[in-house]
Amino acid sequence: MTQFSLSGNAVYRTRRNQFRLSYTNIIIDQDSGTTEQLATQLTYRRLLKQRWCGTGFVSFQRNQELGIDGRGLVGAGAGRTIFENRQGVLALSTGLNLNIENTTSGQDTSGEVFGSLGYSLYNYKGDQRNLAVGLIAFPSLTESGRFRWQFNTGWRQELFNAFFLGLTLSRPSAMCPEGWPVAGKDADNP
Repeated sequence: MTQFSLSGNAVYRTRRNQFRLSYTNIIIDQDSGTTEQLATQLTYRRLLKQRWCGTGFVSFQRNQELGIDGRGLVGAGAGRTIFENRQGVLALSTGLNLNIENTTSGQDTSGEVFGSLGYSLYNYKGDQRNLAVGLIAFPSLTESGRFRWQFNTGWRQELFNAFFLGLTLSRPSAMCPEGWPVAGKDADNP
């Protein structure tokens, strides 16, 4: 098995606005064939008073292992920073998004609610370190029983002046129309 991955992100922040562009591409070559996982997202966040924020995003994903040839997402919502200090930040957000999917079984369009909870732990003594953990849930508004989720965790370490080395682990759910999903498995093939 051979695996190639490329990822990166760019952030532009002013006093009240934040733009983030992220990209991840993983190609896995095995004896059984080659699969690809791709995710790119542009996020806008407007910081408001009393630790509230408004957010909007557009995203494209592909995951051949889960049978997703392409998924486009457009969404907007609101969030709140629960607490923030020099060591960390805990934030919560919710909103609505439109999900358009091309899967191996056809095309599907659905409306979803999203909810996310994220925590970041910082260390600014000497070199900078950051540990981030996040959970995002996507219950469907248009398909009864459909529920997707995504768990992300990442660590990054400053090697020298604003140049970082990072490690990211991400676990998407399978999409199971009946009941809760089991990560990495589908409803017909447990």
